[in-house]
This record gives sequence, structure tokens and C-alpha cells, in this order.
Amino acid sequence: MAAGAPGGGPISLTPDRTAAYLHRDSEALRGEIIRVSLADGSVEVVAEGMTPSLSPDGRTLACVGDNPENPDVEYRALHLLDLESGEITYVLDNACGGCARRIDQPAWSLDGSELYVAMGFEDGPIPDMDLLVVIPGTTTDLAAAAVFTPNDQFEHGAPGFPALLSDGSLAIVAVVNYGTGDSSDRFTAHWSTVEVFDIASAREIDALQFPELHSVDLADEVVTHTVDVASRPTTNGLAIVAQDWTDPMSPTFILYRWDGGAELREIARGIAAIAW
Repeated sequence: MAAGAPGGGPISLTPDRTAAYLHRDSEALRGEIIRVSLADGSVEVVAEGMTPSLSPDGRTLACVGDNPENPDVEYRALHLLDLESGEITYVLDNACGGCARRIDQPAWSLDGSELYVAMGFEDGPIPDMDLLVVIPGTTTDLAAAAVFTPNDQFEHGAPGFPALLSDGSLAIVAVVNYGTGDSSDRFTAHWSTVEVFDIASAREIDALQFPELHSVDLADEVVTHTVDVASRPTTNGLAIVAQDWTDPMSPTFILYRWDGGAELREIARGIAAIAW
């Protein structure tokens, strides 16, 4: 989706690729989720919330919305909307975070039995995030969800933007700090890594640092950050959108493609949200 187009990211496509779910601003507290026909452009409002993610069978829409037990703006919940019946199952988030609270677009496992949810606080150059494993129908409170923890000795930073690759492995875009922070650095070297894990063992399969995805200036102002990730449906690969604020008067969206290995290729500019 091009920057400036109606609606906003992230985007979630139906399994048959005939429609897309996305967020747009509205009078609702967190905006609304709309369903856009890719055949004729017709729009239907399906829910109030943000960060839509459709289950692999197309029956359940996961999004972040209001907390039904705590309607104050400070509180959130993960909504699981049955698109046929209209019934919503709530997974509560009872942490009071205000504007610093961050919940990225949930990622469904390939069989739809689990959701991976990056959640935490973003009140500094490096967010404080955990990757939670939510089991629909079982997990009722995000505080009780299992935390996905890599099974090795390395520092993996703050996980965000999870995506399931076509072979069932889990890709995560995380923010880490490898820099010295002194004046010899152009940036204080807060970078992003793309890491791929075997879910069953939590063993890392692949990883690489990408400084252009998350950069911080010497005043600890974030000038580049990831805003959307989508996995390729047929063979392993990711498309990643980063927003570059190097020129604060004219921020730029940059679309990258990663097919594993050491290369991250820039393929377009002006793309604010993506689905593959």
C-alpha cells in the first residue's frame, strides 16, 4: 500500500486474495478495521481496533482493541473476532501503558493453533518487548501467556514484528544495541536483526544485523524504525518496511526484501504497508 492511500497498515489478506483487512482512523478510540474488496474497492467496517491479522483459514480476525473490563484508554485487549458469528473472544492486557504501550500485529502459526504477539513498552530508543505465545480459546490474559525464549546464550534484544515463514519457522525483527554510543559513531548503533527460529526447539536457524532498519542519533532520537513485516507464502522470505526520519520534514518509507542470508535489498520507496 502506498503512503497516503486510504486506510493504514498493517495489511492482512484473505486466503483467496480477494480482500484485505486494514486499519483506518475513525471516531473510535483505536480506529476501525475495514475489509476492502480487491475486485471493486468496496469497503466494509468489521470491527473497532487496530493491527488486523487474519487466521490461515480466514475465519478469525485478531486485532488490538479496547479492554472490556477496563474501558479506560490506558488499557487494551487482544480481540479474536469470529467473522461468521460476530462473537469476540478477549485476551486481556491489564498493564497500564498509555502511549508507551506497544502491541505489534499478531502472527498466526501456520495451522492457526497459536498466535505470536510482540508486546511491551516503547519509551526509549530500544523498546522493552517480549514475544508472547497466545493459544486461542485457552489464553485469557496476556500476563499469563508463555514467553518465547531463544534456546541459546546470545543477546536477542527486543523482539517485534513476528512472522511465520512458509516452512513453519518463526522470523522476528528485533532491536539490539551493539554500539559504543560515543561521538566516533555516526549513530549510537541501535540496530535491527532479523532472526529465524525453529519453533519446537527455540533454536536459532539464521540471523543478520541490519543497521538501516533501526538507527538512533547521538541525541537518542530514533531516526529509522521498522513499521511493517510480511512473509512470503511459498518459499522463505520477508518484505520489511522501515520509516526513515533522517529528514524530519520529509520522512521516507523504504521497502526491503530479505530472502535469507546476508543481503537485504531495497526494492521501493513510498510503500507504507505490505502483504505478500
